[in-house]
Amino acid sequence: MKRFHLIAASAVLAATASAALAGSATDPRYDASQYSASEVAVIENALRSGDTQTANFYIAGGNRAALTEAPNAGRAQIAAKLGLDPAQYTLSELSIIDSALTAKNTTLANFYISGRNRDVRGGVGEVSEGKAQLAASLRVNAADYSLTELTAMYLDSIS
Repeated sequence: MKRFHLIAASAVLAATASAALAGSATDPRYDASQYSASEVAVIENALRSGDTQTANFYIAGGNRAALTEAPNAGRAQIAAKLGLDPAQYTLSELSIIDSALTAKNTTLANFYISGRNRDVRGGVGEVSEGKAQLAASLRVNAADYSLTELTAMYLDSIS
């Protein structure tokens, strides 16, 4: 189980850091303002690396459909460990929540538990409640950073 969490955390870190360092990838179907910071990180990383299958999946909203499907065994197992309803979270969200709780970062865990990570207001100058909470935990001004940048800063702080 630990190996799975390390792999998931590494994937999130790589995707988030890549998205924070680069501008939006170009794809005529892709408008970053229509996606959460997590989705933008995954899409941009996939587009830059030529992973069209992943990019298409996220651009089409396939990851969002995963919440409406019956939870698989892995999702159910992690959700049970966390005391959460597996139908309310994606496997990635559950992995991030679990990793945050293991690192004793209740701010980040609560951010994902609340579902505020799905708030698309994550750009520089825009401040959602969750973005403000994450910025406060990092002792920076939320309006000065995008949600993607704040997430990368958090991941850097725990590694």
